[in-house]
Amino acid sequence: MRRKNGWAVAAILVALNAFATPASAQSAYYLALSDLKTLFVTQQQYFILDTEQSVDASLNHLHITQLDTTTGAFTGEIWAPIVPPYGSIPRLTLPVTGTITVDAAVFGPSYGYGNFYQIAFSWQYTPNECETEIASYAGAITFLGYQGSGKMHAAIGGTVATEYGGCLVGGFNLGPVPFSGQLTK
Repeated sequence: MRRKNGWAVAAILVALNAFATPASAQSAYYLALSDLKTLFVTQQQYFILDTEQSVDASLNHLHITQLDTTTGAFTGEIWAPIVPPYGSIPRLTLPVTGTITVDAAVFGPSYGYGNFYQIAFSWQYTPNECETEIASYAGAITFLGYQGSGKMHAAIGGTVATEYGGCLVGGFNLGPVPFSGQLTK
């Protein structure tokens, strides 16, 4: 009788786990850098960043155009970056450099969440010899799976710190302030 109950409990746990984590989304949790290169470089999916709903969705697009699958170093571009409270960058594309770090899931309580993806990147805007703006982003990416659309769904979030400099006002720092965004194409 005990053996039957044990098998019944095990079957219920397996069924609940399958219900809670659909098979189609399971592979999304364990992406390697080569998978990320396919998403960002080959398929050209990109992030629309916002500052917690305060930025127009047509601005602040992060495109990763090259990704080293051994180090996680990447280059790309950001379209019309907006960093509060100023956000006065004209609508132009600025080069971006950064790193994505994949922290592999280890069997244990957090194993069900999959890998952890850290991202850090920065850009610099220097419109003339007297002004400069440098922004440094640090955060994480959560991959949500394909969910029937044929495109990966993901969210990005973290903080951004900005360093401003000008001939008349000197230098000052802002931040960190929150940012978040969604993966799109």
